[in-house]
Amino acid sequence: MSPETEREVPTSIRPEELVDRMAIRDLVAECCHRADNRDIAGQLDLFTPDARLAVYYGFGNQLEPVASFAGRADIALALDQSGKYDNTMHILGHTTIRFDRANTATAVSRCVAHLHSRIDGRRWVRTSYNRYVDQMHRPEGRWLIHDRAIYLDWAEERPCDTDSQMP
Repeated sequence: MSPETEREVPTSIRPEELVDRMAIRDLVAECCHRADNRDIAGQLDLFTPDARLAVYYGFGNQLEPVASFAGRADIALALDQSGKYDNTMHILGHTTIRFDRANTATAVSRCVAHLHSRIDGRRWVRTSYNRYVDQMHRPEGRWLIHDRAIYLDWAEERPCDTDSQMP
């Protein structure tokens, strides 16, 4: 069974596991937070030095990624969207976590990303519905993303009048 469909519901959880689950959820949320604040260096700090990032389009069903990046320097190029969007807002949904071994885990998270841009003087919003499948490692006691697959499940674009005032 794949990590996306496997459901492991523990009947009892050790306190150490609860701490790890919270740390992993916080790591995923912090990555979104730093993306919204254009903190590329801060995002890179959440990845292992030899991390990998792959992006998949086609409702998460593609076997081959449309883009792949390896190592922090290469991933920095993928994360640098500063010129493409005026601002972004990631809304993180649920995260399921499966521990593979003592210092490795798989986290599957849902995220809705709102990406605002200006094209030909008009504001646009692209809303993408994403799934992050993260292989987490804990070198030296700190959870980090070692391998991230981003699946774009679907997206929509529309004009957005964000410059007007609310009544």
